[in-house]
This record gives sequence, structure tokens and C-alpha cells, in this order.
Amino acid sequence: MSAPRVWDTERPLPPTYMDIVIYDEEHDKHVHITLMDALLASGVNEAVEDFFDVEGLDTDDERVMMAMQAKGGPPTATEAVTLIKNTLGMSKMGKPETAKNIVAKVAAGQWLPLELVIARPFIEHLMMSAVMTVAGRDTGATCQQTVPTNYCANPNPNPNPDQAQPCLGRLTCRSQLTPL
Repeated sequence: MSAPRVWDTERPLPPTYMDIVIYDEEHDKHVHITLMDALLASGVNEAVEDFFDVEGLDTDDERVMMAMQAKGGPPTATEAVTLIKNTLGMSKMGKPETAKNIVAKVAAGQWLPLELVIARPFIEHLMMSAVMTVAGRDTGATCQQTVPTNYCANPNPNPNPDQAQPCLGRLTCRSQLTPL
């Protein structure tokens, strides 16, 4: 989850701009993950360090400029630094209302320099035995040589003789990408 880097600055950000939808393979459905769920899972309410790395923020930082661009955002860089530190700074972390305060700012359309990584470290794929390979010219393309010519069979239903490739081996031929 990451705050957008590009958006229409003439309009306020939607209240769900930090929410994401992922595909849950176990339940075979899409799942909506809200910012509140992600923040609570990250432990932001228990954090005691500079969780979002904003303590060293100064007025020349890119994150400050991005916050100023948002509609209704702070008009000066100094105010943007203050707003970000008052929302994401160390003094605000580790409190029961931390996640709720961050979500309230995001819901109001305020751009905040948030980045949360959602990972599934123990994902397991169950499958039968399979032999898998990459298709295409890296592995060679097969062709039939049913006529005594020097050209590969063209799978194109409307073959163009100029595009036919000469065979370089008994069952392989050189291929190239053709424009659509």
C-alpha cells in the first residue's frame, strides 16, 4: 500500500485511496484490505520508534512537496512538515488512537507519505507433477516438413510466403516476432 505519486490535484483524493484489493487464492475471491486493517496488522498502535521515517523530514523533502500538491493540502512547506509529523511522527506512534487518527486524515483526502508492505511469506502452492518450460523462440519452435520445400509450416491461417521461415533443423525452425 502506498500513497499515489500521480493524481488529479484539482480534486480531493478519495477516502479509500490507500485501500487495496487482493486475490485470496485459498477462498478463490477478491478481498478488500482497508488502511485501518493494514495499520492495525502492522502494529502502528504499539510502535515506539520512527515508524514512518518522518522525524528527519525537512521542507525540501519530496514527501512534503507531494502533501502540498493535494487539494486542501497545507499551503507552505513548513505547515506540511508540521502536519505530517503531527500525524505520523514518533510522538503520535504507540497510542491506541494512532491508526484511527491516520485513517481520519486519509478519509479527509489528505495526502500522507504512507507505505505499507503486505506480504504472504508462507504461501504454499499445491499441484500435481508438471513439467513446465518457457514457450517461444528461446526453447525452439517445432515445425512439420511435409512437403519437400525449405520452409517451415506456418500456423497462420492466411500465410504470407514472404513471412515463411526457412528450416534450420529437422524439427526446429527460426522464428521471429511479427507485428500484430
